[in-house]
Amino acid sequence: MLYALICIITIFSGLLTYSFLNSLPTTNQNYDQNVNQNPQQTINRTFSFKAAIIDHLSVSDPSPWFIEIATNILNAANFTVKYYARDQVTIDLYKNLAALDYGLIIFRVHSGREPVTFFFSGEPYNATKYNSEQQNGEIGQAWVPGDESAYFSIRPLFIKYAMRGSFYKTVIIAMGCGSLHTAEMAEAFIEKGAAVYMGWNSSLYAFHGDLATQSVIEHLLLQRQTVKEAVDAAMEEVGPCPVNESGTISVLSFHRLDAGNYTIPYAKQ
Repeated sequence: MLYALICIITIFSGLLTYSFLNSLPTTNQNYDQNVNQNPQQTINRTFSFKAAIIDHLSVSDPSPWFIEIATNILNAANFTVKYYARDQVTIDLYKNLAALDYGLIIFRVHSGREPVTFFFSGEPYNATKYNSEQQNGEIGQAWVPGDESAYFSIRPLFIKYAMRGSFYKTVIIAMGCGSLHTAEMAEAFIEKGAAVYMGWNSSLYAFHGDLATQSVIEHLLLQRQTVKEAVDAAMEEVGPCPVNESGTISVLSFHRLDAGNYTIPYAKQ
């Protein structure tokens, strides 16, 4: 009962905060270098106030309240928001994501960490599809808990070599279990041009991840705090998530450490 009460208080606190502040004025042989843009080649690019919510959990763990609050917070910070439900989370979406010019991406997706960190797609697995990507270890197969069907998953090599375009100072928030258990996926996004990657070191409950992400974007976007300040505030307000692994708690952190002082460009004084 106490935990439920804390969660409810956190949600309403976020709504009140929003309402108040919104009133204020390896190399790869099959890698095509013509398809991928060097993240360093960012001449005349500016930070994009477009955001994406990639909601692979929309079927297994739907959260309309989180989607609404996150969208409201982003809108209040002058972002336009594109929402992708599970059936839209395909390999082609992942492949084109860097070229869509998002300044902030929330990955509300299942993730895993064997053999390396990976993100689920909503696209059913087919052994005869995406042959080169499968052979190169860019794409794998994964099973959603409680679902007998297998789905395609993407791995760090996919971000590096199969994803078209490049990010520009994009903030990546990876809400899946173990999304920052190791650094391979985070490094792949940063090499692709992202400014920072936030994720969890172990498994967690979707509801806990929703609360923490809500807190992070409130502090990062509305209170104009740094990445480190926003993550620290979320961990203070929501706390780590207890998990089923004995003696383990799941903690939100960020990569790389030198991104701790990063702020959304418009928020700089």
